[in-house]
Amino acid sequence: MGRASPQLVCCADPAEGFPIGTPPGPSVVVTASGIGHLVAGGIGFLGLIVACLAAARRSARTGDRVWAVCSAAIGTYYLVAFAGIASGAGNPLINIAFTVAVALGWAWITAVCVRALTGRA
Repeated sequence: MGRASPQLVCCADPAEGFPIGTPPGPSVVVTASGIGHLVAGGIGFLGLIVACLAAARRSARTGDRVWAVCSAAIGTYYLVAFAGIASGAGNPLINIAFTVAVALGWAWITAVCVRALTGRA
């Protein structure tokens, strides 16, 4: 008896040349999984933006100016890049900017964890 392949939840619909081999242009079929991907991603990205800006405000109040500026800059950059990608313009520069935002977001989350472990949170 063969093993069933795992079903992935909230996978993005193929579009705009992603994954490799998909023709350029918007997705022809919009699936429930693709809609779930967009909704879950939107909630997560907005949550990260709010967390960055809240951390910036709290850090400014406690006098940690460097962390306040870094958090505010990353949150603001992420918001602008997210707005660009959400616009659906399909511009390669917007895709690169959003990829950089995601990397900065993960770096910020890592820094938050390190700060928490060292008692600086």
